[in-house]
Amino acid sequence: MKIKLVIYSEDYQYVEHLVNYLNIHYNEMIELNVFNEEEALKEYLDHYKADVVILDDGYFCQLKNNAATVYLTDEPVINEDKLCIFKYQKGEIIYKTILNVYASGTDKGLHKLIENGQEATRIHLFLSINGGAGASTVAKAYSIKLAKERKVLYLNLEIFGDCETVLKADGNFSLDDILYTLKSRRGSLSLKLESVLKKSPDGIYFYAPSANPINLLDLDAEEFLSLLSEIKKSGLFNEIVLDMDSFPSVWMLEGLKEADDIWLIADGTEASAEKYDKFRVFISALEKKKQLRISPKMKIFYNKYSNKTGKPIENCGLEIGGGSPRYEGMEEITIVKKMADSNAFNKDFFKEG
Repeated sequence: MKIKLVIYSEDYQYVEHLVNYLNIHYNEMIELNVFNEEEALKEYLDHYKADVVILDDGYFCQLKNNAATVYLTDEPVINEDKLCIFKYQKGEIIYKTILNVYASGTDKGLHKLIENGQEATRIHLFLSINGGAGASTVAKAYSIKLAKERKVLYLNLEIFGDCETVLKADGNFSLDDILYTLKSRRGSLSLKLESVLKKSPDGIYFYAPSANPINLLDLDAEEFLSLLSEIKKSGLFNEIVLDMDSFPSVWMLEGLKEADDIWLIADGTEASAEKYDKFRVFISALEKKKQLRISPKMKIFYNKYSNKTGKPIENCGLEIGGGSPRYEGMEEITIVKKMADSNAFNKDFFKEG
């Protein structure tokens, strides 16, 4: 099933370029009909269904169709009264805008679910043992490392998280678009997930952070699980790196259950050892109360580690996932890339040191 897209514009040269791009890259996703005469457009829409209609900005004639209408603009403007697409941007962004508009008003799915026998998408959960340990930095570095050979989604669900300090990509959509679809149960969540998706130059897929943290706080356990399930079923990714706050919540519980492995980030200080002891007690009680097996999935990564100020947590009992020294005077993007390109994710971290 394809998106039925209709384009009407007097800018013939622009439309030719746009149509060629869409046909080359998204022919299997879009059924195109292009018009440069108003009467032909109206006659078509009188007899045939369209999902999305793209018109020149300034065209205000009422069309007899229930399709979503989008207007082409010469300037990147935001108009609350109508949907607009800035003409002169990457073709991929234009396609994703079309897909986003379509996803907001349909329950149709254009992607097949993962079939039995195909590789399952793995979830790697990153949590900080103590404040300032840098779990998000490690999670981003791990994402870059995986992205060299795999399709990776870095999913930041920290209440005050902002992955765009490191990950950069074009596009105006954010996690808020996904949260609205989850809450309202309107439209197609699978299409929304794809249309809002961004990709950094390092090959990491991600979603821009929510503009209002309260939107994330309103996400309940069922919606959180629906989000993870839909991402896994999409078939878009081999790996999901899930970056979450460490405080106990319904998300954290579900994340611990759903994760294939759990990375605990510590800095080797006395404070991190004390907080790990409390975390271990919490996990033990949780396993007993909920009849879960969480501990076998956990490993520890020592970040900002120094032999002078820290040491491995005694009787930790966890696999060493690796470690990284403290980098002084560097921006996070530089640290992330240095960590990803190093041998940081090596269980023999202390042996090598």
